[in-house]
Amino acid sequence: MDVPTPSEAQYNYNYDVVTNVQNMVIVIGLGVLWLKSKRAWRVVYANLFGGAAMYMLSSLVINVAISMHKYSTGGPYDLPLISSFLWFGLAGVVAYLNRAELDSFPRQWLGQRRKATGKHVVRQACYGCGYIVARIRDFHAALRARCSGSA
Repeated sequence: MDVPTPSEAQYNYNYDVVTNVQNMVIVIGLGVLWLKSKRAWRVVYANLFGGAAMYMLSSLVINVAISMHKYSTGGPYDLPLISSFLWFGLAGVVAYLNRAELDSFPRQWLGQRRKATGKHVVRQACYGCGYIVARIRDFHAALRARCSGSA
């Protein structure tokens, strides 16, 4: 019984779709958190949103370049990707500088546990998506190595 296997082009296209959907979910989630949050958290989420949006767009451009066989590691396509990583780092610096305000928990918020739980669920979903995509990338790299005969 022969099981049909997808071509490399089919696999790359499907991988790109899954990766782009995952990136869009993260960007939308961070956008919602940014618009719903206040004060210091709003600035932190805005920077995370910006970094994630830049990562999503640069990843899309890189995936298209790979499909067109125009991508090489260390080329100009990597600059926006590296910039997105720096933007994520900036979000961490902003959070560190505002840690006193981020850690404060006013008494009037004690009745709003559901909102805090909702943010926690969104964060955990983002972490889970990142883990799944990392495993898919590992599989993708192994498949590419095998298809090119270097395994």
